[in-house]
Amino acid sequence: MLVSTPEIQLHGKDTKSDPIYSVHVQPCPAAGIVRNGRRAFRIATGGVSEIRIWLVEEVTGTAAPLVEFRATLERHQAAINVVRFSPDGTVLASGDVDGVILLWKLVNEVDDPKSIKAEDLGFVNLESWTSQKAGRNHGSEVTDLAWSPDGRYLLSSSCDDTNNIYDVEKLDVVKSFSEAKAFVLGVSWHPRSRNVATISADRFLRLYDPFNKETSCGHKIHRFGTGAFAGELLFMGDDNCMARRRLDFSPDGKLLVAPSGAARQSTKADVKTRIACTYIFNVDINRDNKKIGNPVAVLPATAATSLVRFCPKLFTHRQPPANSRSTQDPDIIPMEVDEDAENEPVMMTSDTPKRHKLLLDGIPYRMIFAVATQKQVLFYDTDMDRPFALIDQIHATDLSDLAWSPDGRMLVVSSLDGFCTFVEFAEDELGQVYAPPVRVIPASVVLPAATAEPSTSRG
Repeated sequence: MLVSTPEIQLHGKDTKSDPIYSVHVQPCPAAGIVRNGRRAFRIATGGVSEIRIWLVEEVTGTAAPLVEFRATLERHQAAINVVRFSPDGTVLASGDVDGVILLWKLVNEVDDPKSIKAEDLGFVNLESWTSQKAGRNHGSEVTDLAWSPDGRYLLSSSCDDTNNIYDVEKLDVVKSFSEAKAFVLGVSWHPRSRNVATISADRFLRLYDPFNKETSCGHKIHRFGTGAFAGELLFMGDDNCMARRRLDFSPDGKLLVAPSGAARQSTKADVKTRIACTYIFNVDINRDNKKIGNPVAVLPATAATSLVRFCPKLFTHRQPPANSRSTQDPDIIPMEVDEDAENEPVMMTSDTPKRHKLLLDGIPYRMIFAVATQKQVLFYDTDMDRPFALIDQIHATDLSDLAWSPDGRMLVVSSLDGFCTFVEFAEDELGQVYAPPVRVIPASVVLPAATAEPSTSRG
């Protein structure tokens, strides 16, 4: 793993760096953009009233990636809280403090960048983008955005306590949710569009059906339902000054990981100390209309967690060493099913490795995700009961966003100090990418004809 923070002023003028509030990587094909024979990715950063587009080029070995300025996008009149590329990478959505959401499209690129004087590089746009306003404004700042898997819809959250779903083609709001009693600080769209998730400062995690006519949520997750923690609140309240609570569905749609948790340190009744944590919920049971119960795992943290992002790739399970004792080896934590996991969440601790049980028995892959506090980034593997890596003290001020590259080998971390850190993994360092078996369709099977109705699946 290579961690680097290029000394490049990504936002600001002269010698003063402006904050970066959000970052996202364009989801190109897995190989990314090939440049000089190396991988490259286009990233967007949101700052004080402007977006900047960059090209990040991988440098093999131990060198930091090369970062090249591409364009400044100017239309917002306020700080930009969030930037998100559409699933196919053709549209960039951005939301600001004034409640405005804009949709940007790349129009053209400079044919011959070498024609630009060296002293002008970094100031002259190498790309042209056009923008459109997405429907009506929110009444307060936009806090998060999430695209539907097919790129036709955009979900927003706001400090006006509401969520909107926009039809991107019609630039209009098609559905709104207004059940939250305090700021809605994060959203995520299920990879197969079964539901959308929102989390707010009123200590509720809510799941909605994005396509039916109902505007009330199907599931409210607020307190532990059963077990030793029964009745206790799951999340931190609005007294905790967290501007972001960005949750994320796993790429297979089976798990939902939510930050800003607060749970008692022990199941013993006399232990009252509450610690910051992140929760893992099994949302796959929702497919059978079952109630989503307690979190299946609790990930303790040294400070409040605010950001979660899953790596887009699936990986094969790690194989234990030939001489390992399967139940005692602390580095290999196989998946098992615990029939009571819905009632008793597993408290994962860094000093007591154990086989945690995420109700994923029989699934031939594992998943990796990153969780951030204001100062740290922790990396988790669903085969293990504790972080496999932690990076700390990489920025002078708070971390603001996380974004994975589409090939799953780079995590970009933005900060309010105006810089970005790039966490790069060597090929196969995270493990072998899982390749699902090819499904052979018999020649006698007739596939259904395509329909004009909008698809709600990832495909």
